Amino acid sequence: MTTEETSGLLEKVNPLKSTQPLRFEFLAISEGRDAPVEFYYGADDHLDILERRLRSIYPSTFDINRVKIDPATKLIPPTEYEREEFRESLDSGQLLYEFSEDEQVESDPDTTTEPDSERRRYLRGTIGID
Repeated sequence: MTTEETSGLLEKVNPLKSTQPLRFEFLAISEGRDAPVEFYYGADDHLDILERRLRSIYPSTFDINRVKIDPATKLIPPTEYEREEFRESLDSGQLLYEFSEDEQVESDPDTTTEPDSERRRYLRGTIGID
């Protein structure tokens, strides 16, 4: 039995029945011609269903793992800076840099964000090139 305010059981368990459209992301990355290709699949919700579907379409030699990444760190190549150039780029906000534990200092909690705030959950698959 359902009313306008509540939905039936089938609607609650149906991943395709939602008021918000599901966002699906796909990213393929390789570091070179002979390097393996990594595929990242992301979705706002229903990662279990996405994982089952991926396992059903890819061969068993295809590794599928759940990972949490910031896509920018995969897409932006590392760059080496001189000390002063590094400081200027960091201070101006033009630099994506993750401080190691011994480099971190306490700051005002109202002005900082959690490191995981930019990260999303993805399913990663890797396949080698023969």
